[in-house]
Amino acid sequence: MGFEFTDVNYCKVSMVDNVDKEVTEDQFTTVEFRFAKLMATIIIISMFG
Repeated sequence: MGFEFTDVNYCKVSMVDNVDKEVTEDQFTTVEFRFAKLMATIIIISMFG
């Protein structure tokens, strides 16, 4: 989980089964996380592919 706030004293995390159709993946991931996911995928493919 990541967020871009400072001086946060409290955070509530909830697990849900359904997500509103208005919510996009960009609201959940940052550019840095997408880059890290891409690099991890490339490493895994190069090891096992």
